[in-house]
Amino acid sequence: LVREAAAAQNEWAVSELQDAAPDRLVPAAQMPMLAVEDAVTEVEHAAEIGLKVINLPTGAPPAMPDYNADDWEPLWAAAERAGMVIGFHIGTDTEDPAIFRGPGGAILNYVETCYGGQKVATKLVASGALDRHPELKVLISEGGATWVPFLGDRMNEAYRQHAMFIRPPLTRLPKEILFRQVYAS
Repeated sequence: LVREAAAAQNEWAVSELQDAAPDRLVPAAQMPMLAVEDAVTEVEHAAEIGLKVINLPTGAPPAMPDYNADDWEPLWAAAERAGMVIGFHIGTDTEDPAIFRGPGGAILNYVETCYGGQKVATKLVASGALDRHPELKVLISEGGATWVPFLGDRMNEAYRQHAMFIRPPLTRLPKEILFRQVYAS
């Protein structure tokens, strides 16, 4: 049922949004996230009907493994094959976004929403997912971009200083992968 609902929503997005103004509206395909196989099927369907971007939450659903797990490999492969960008919008973590209370809570919670994008980018680089799929592009939207150089430097430092513990080994430095395949806005 979740897969059928995602397919119906994506068909609606094409007919009502994309087809209405194809030169300026680019809707993101919604994905059924309770089974990786269903998400793969919907990536293929979304590409077939002309969508260019898939939308995923920055945090994997509670019943599913985290994005650094190999379980997601079929989804990364399907998106790469289809030439679709994977978009992660900040603030879509599955945890309660209001984790801080009291003095400063509003600012702390607002800033906290940005971390999900940084974490998912780190997971996709560190797990080797983006290294294995060099044509796969990822967008972290509305989380700013000033964190990208810092994160690249920190991942390179970890990669060099802890090389004996790195699994899987990467064919490129993390910063190179991040700069080539992850876009931030």
